[in-house]
Formats: sequence, structure tokens, C-alpha cells
Amino acid sequence: MQENSSEKASLWFKENPKHIAPSQKVLHHLLKFYLGQHVSWRKDSPVKAVLGGNGSSGRISITPQKTENIRLRFVPLDPIEHVTSFAKELESEHKTYLNFNLEDEGINITSNFNDEAIIRLLLVTDIILNKFEFTDFVKPTSIKTSIDDGEQAQIIQRKVDTFQNILLNEAAMERRFINWLKTEHNIDATSQDSDGPFRRDVAYRLDGYNTIAELKYTNSVRENIEQALGQLLRYQLHPAANKHADRLLIVSGGKAPNEDDIEWFKRLKKVLNLNIGMLYEDPTTNGKFEDIEK
Repeated sequence: MQENSSEKASLWFKENPKHIAPSQKVLHHLLKFYLGQHVSWRKDSPVKAVLGGNGSSGRISITPQKTENIRLRFVPLDPIEHVTSFAKELESEHKTYLNFNLEDEGINITSNFNDEAIIRLLLVTDIILNKFEFTDFVKPTSIKTSIDDGEQAQIIQRKVDTFQNILLNEAAMERRFINWLKTEHNIDATSQDSDGPFRRDVAYRLDGYNTIAELKYTNSVRENIEQALGQLLRYQLHPAANKHADRLLIVSGGKAPNEDDIEWFKRLKKVLNLNIGMLYEDPTTNGKFEDIEK
């Protein structure tokens, strides 16, 4: 079984870390006004997040470019002639910072990663949301409370958790883990190691053992164990995998394990009868990794 589209998107962001912060900022901004279903990144030229029905009118999509640019595509429910004329007005005012491309069904706006350009992009986004109708979006002017307050902030945070945890936190933790391996064990580890159709987070050799490490940074240690274990078993047992490891390693971030987490891992290890270990990153000291069984 190959990586799914979300996993491939996560790998792309890890390989292109400069795209993480601006992509997160734009997505988080749109989620303030989006009432639709859960949004996640998927692998698509090179990656994309769609708010609203994919391929349908009323949608907005975010597409980081292969260069250091990000594109927003607006496809309103309004008649296209109204959209086009208004977009030309926006272009005349903001073309110094943003690139506008008008197509048959909507507006493409591309920004570089410059702070001023991103600010302009978010400003234009609010103007377009206020002017036109989109599926499952409210108008920015109808937001009466701060996004940091109460229930609304919790809703936004839940929607953005997948992106922040998988893409932002895992990518950062991966860099810290590789640095820790070097400073603590003098190991030159390989990041995003290829094995046929798979990409292993970190691969290295220690004490004569070839080790595959899978890093997870979700809302709980239990989820980290569940997600990492499935991928490690895939890398080790799938017929398409060729680089079998002597040792498998789960690296958990976000929270320290509690007694139930530790006991569950020990039971899993006993049932699986595999050479598998687990480290967790000390949440009070980023870059310090501890053995869960010590």
C-alpha cells in the first residue's frame, strides 16, 4: 500500500520547508470564515487544499507553487462577468505585489513569500469574500468576535490542527531529531529516505543496527503510536519495500507519555514480537529525546 494523498502532501512540505509558514498563514486565515467540512492538504501539482467542493463553483483553493510562491484560486457562485470586471479593479490596485490571472470560471492570484505581499493577499481575500458568494463561507464583516476568543477559536483550531501538527510540527521535529542524533551519537542520518514507493522519515545505523524512525506529532501520544506503527509495519513488511531494517523506532512529539501510553506500547511490542523502540521529545525542552521504557 502506497502513501495516500495527504501523506504525500506532508512529504512535499517536509522537502520544501520554506512553504510551510506562508501556506499555514493563508489556510488559517481562510478557516476563520469557512464553515464547511474538515480541510486537509493533498498531493496535486504539487500540493493543494480545497475549501468547498473540489471542481465545483463556490470553492477556494490554495496551491503552493514549486517556486517560492503561493496561489489562491477563487471560483465564486456569482456570474463570471461580474467577477471579471471586479477582479480587474483589484489588479490595478494591487498588481505591484500580486499577480492576477483571470480565467473562464474564476480568479487566480499569486503571491511571493514577502511579508507585504502576503498581507496584500489576505486583504484581497477578505475583499473578494465580502463581494462574492462562496460555498460554506461567511463574510469577513460578519465575524464579530476575535478568532482568539471562545468557541470560534476552538473550531478554527480543530480545523487547522492536521496541517499544523503534521506539516509544521513534524517537519521541525524531524530537523531537531537529526541534529540530536548527530550531537548525541555522532550519527549522520538520512531524512526522507526512499525505498521503492515509500519515503521513510529518518534512516540511520547505530550499534550495527539499520534503523527506521517514523516521527509523529499529533494531539496525543496514543495517536502518535497508532499512526507511526502502521507506517513502520508498511516499510518493514510490504512486498514493495526493499530496505528492511533491523530496528524500528517511533519518535513521538507534542506531549510526554503517561502510564497508559507506556503500558500500551509495551503490550504492542510484546504482541508484535518485533525489535521496536520508542522515543519521545521532552515537551519542555525541544530537541531532547527520551526513551519511553527508561
